[in-house]
Amino acid sequence: MTNERGKRGREDYTQISGYIPKRLAKAFRIARAAREITQSEALEEIIQEWVKRNLPANFEWDREEERDT
Repeated sequence: MTNERGKRGREDYTQISGYIPKRLAKAFRIARAAREITQSEALEEIIQEWVKRNLPANFEWDREEERDT
């Protein structure tokens, strides 16, 4: 596992949170422990795949610069 503390201070990262069923959370912890990855690593992998499946094909989320509004 890697140390995730350094991401807290990085401007290119943000924290997210949400509620999921306890049984799913337990299964998630077991699965990521089996792969020896952190929660952040697992969530980043899962969210990247979800975004790829759900964004319009012409939207390049991984190349677009963040813009201040």
